[in-house]
Amino acid sequence: MVVSVDGVKINENQIDGLAQKAFEFAKSDSKMKGEVDKEKLTYNKIRTVLKNWVVSRPHEFKFTGGLKLGSIWPTLGFKSKEPKAWWKGFKSEDDFKKQLCYESNSRVLKNRNKELELANKILEHTSTAKVLNELRRALGSIFWDRDGRAGILSHYFSTYTPLNLFPNWTGSYNEANSYPDYKEYREDEGVLSLKLGQSIWKYPTRSKDRLSLMFDKRNFTVSENIAILHDIKELFSPRGNSRLFPTWHSQIVPHPYQGKQSPDKPRRWECTKKGLHRVDVLKKNGIPKEKDDVNTEIKWDQGRLGAGTRNEKSPDTITARNHFMPIETGRSHTAARLFEMVCLLKPSKNASKSEWVLFEQRMRAMAFGIFGYWNGSNGYPKMLTPVHTYHEVMDPAEDYLSGIYDNPFTYKDIEGYLDKGCESDSANAVSSDPVNEWETFIEHLKKYKNTRSFPNPENENAAYAVKAFLGQLDFGEPAWKKSTSDKIRELNGDVRWTSNQGWYRESKSSGKGSILKELNYGHIASDCLESTRLRITADHVRYDGYYEFMYILPKHGDENKLLGANGFPLPTGSYMFTIGEDGRLRYFPTDDGYAEGGHKLKHFAQYLPHAALAKRESVYAAGNFGVEEGELKWVSSTSGHYRVNDKMCCHNFFATISALRYEYEEKLFLSYSDAKRKFADLKKGKSILHDTRPKQTQLTKIILKALEEIKLTVPRRR
Repeated sequence: MVVSVDGVKINENQIDGLAQKAFEFAKSDSKMKGEVDKEKLTYNKIRTVLKNWVVSRPHEFKFTGGLKLGSIWPTLGFKSKEPKAWWKGFKSEDDFKKQLCYESNSRVLKNRNKELELANKILEHTSTAKVLNELRRALGSIFWDRDGRAGILSHYFSTYTPLNLFPNWTGSYNEANSYPDYKEYREDEGVLSLKLGQSIWKYPTRSKDRLSLMFDKRNFTVSENIAILHDIKELFSPRGNSRLFPTWHSQIVPHPYQGKQSPDKPRRWECTKKGLHRVDVLKKNGIPKEKDDVNTEIKWDQGRLGAGTRNEKSPDTITARNHFMPIETGRSHTAARLFEMVCLLKPSKNASKSEWVLFEQRMRAMAFGIFGYWNGSNGYPKMLTPVHTYHEVMDPAEDYLSGIYDNPFTYKDIEGYLDKGCESDSANAVSSDPVNEWETFIEHLKKYKNTRSFPNPENENAAYAVKAFLGQLDFGEPAWKKSTSDKIRELNGDVRWTSNQGWYRESKSSGKGSILKELNYGHIASDCLESTRLRITADHVRYDGYYEFMYILPKHGDENKLLGANGFPLPTGSYMFTIGEDGRLRYFPTDDGYAEGGHKLKHFAQYLPHAALAKRESVYAAGNFGVEEGELKWVSSTSGHYRVNDKMCCHNFFATISALRYEYEEKLFLSYSDAKRKFADLKKGKSILHDTRPKQTQLTKIILKALEEIKLTVPRRR
């Protein structure tokens, strides 16, 4: 029943009479009489609100008391103009009239329109989408790393079988058709074609992506990110909330207020003679939290009687009503679960300021994002279920991030957020979009090509990179390991014949007298085969590509962040590198969404082998390194094509970046064996086999485009 009083359904022919009764009730109530006198509450407003309640679509699906949907059309992939779901059920006629009058007040109606306006702005907020994209990928790594073997079975059971055709049985917002549009590869055209109509037979295809979409390199909208994050939260939470089936995934997301990083208990805003302050929320049975409330989920007072109906006797409801805030279906425990999920990435007390800034950005993006998704015009379909309003989301958000709802019962916090953006002035913790940075660099390169000058460079980073390629920067002289006949003989004596390793030799040109390592000659034949098989299409990064200018630039400014070939700090991730005889530290990003199958040294997959980056020439060092927000975090000698001696690789790598004026210590280096121990159990995304490489992404394509542009613009130096 959509609207009922004591179990009796209200029909459309009763609207006028019940609206009049409610209006008479308001005129006789001491609190509401003033609103009637001020014409903030009128019969026409009451009648309009009641009509909206009554015409709301009834439950089409009701499997259990907690699992129901108001419409099936979004699940089938169709747009619908059905009215919003309200679902009001009252124990008495007085409760019905009281809630109807509160909801019909012009101040509440004005605030509802305000929330719609703000929610729509959030859904279009680029900063929020950027933070959510980064958060989605970071959480994907957490879940993949911590999940157990049973989680794989659960994934297939709940996403690939016909059971997933039933809406919401696995706690999926995919029945809201909120996932990114389905894309299908068309071999005849060699492009991805967009499927706008996601009909019922495409539903399993959309749904199975809830786990793999966490690692997707595409940048999704706020709505798409929230839908994916919600569904991941359901898979890794204890049974309950909107999921009917138990999960075999590890229970990584705890019950609200019951995790290691959780607030001790929920609190709410209360107004007293001393002003607004936070007070404890009681349990659903009306008593405070007890010490032994640890093993099972604690049922807190959410201020609700059911989905869509508030409990008018709840202190939470009473306070919100006194401030004319729209409230609908209670304090959001779904939002609290999402906040618990963000807390999986909560930094330690001794963490750096930038780490805490990043955490705050993520919390704000999640809180305002879920509000926008539920209440915006292009977010969650309102005909499916009632939704949580701004106050119902932000009140629990204040428990997880103090100050996020510092101006309760107003919209100052979200308005300030929209004006300022989620990025702090004190630290830009979330990296800029790497693709946009490369596009900026290409624009500056073309500008130089046309004008041969930079009279007023629009971007200092990009202009700095162009100067580097023109030979206008000092790359320094690395203090490489010097050679002796005995040392070279000693190194070559350690070369294992069974692994076909190349020889060490003395450099005859740059850094004369230093030691170089030749390519593992056993890889030459296999590389030729791989190059022929995998580099003949545009799907992969070409083995014989032009990587001469893909190197780390000298330090610029005070920040100790590694500058990539485009002049911008390297984005967070893993990279491969080689240091050739010319002394340049060449690098290329890897795909952190994959792990090279069976190769426990690498929790990522390289788009090309080290030999391609070094043009098969001898090197001073080769391996991989990791970066967080531009700062070097680890270095390893894990290159099967070169297998440079650990001590030599370490010395030459840090000698090179020291010459580039970066300040890092050799303790960041991981030997071949150290890397194996550190990364043995660290897996990210899907496994990829030895004889294949990840397919190109938008980032690799723009990098290759930039390198070709450099090749055409900058004279090749001898």
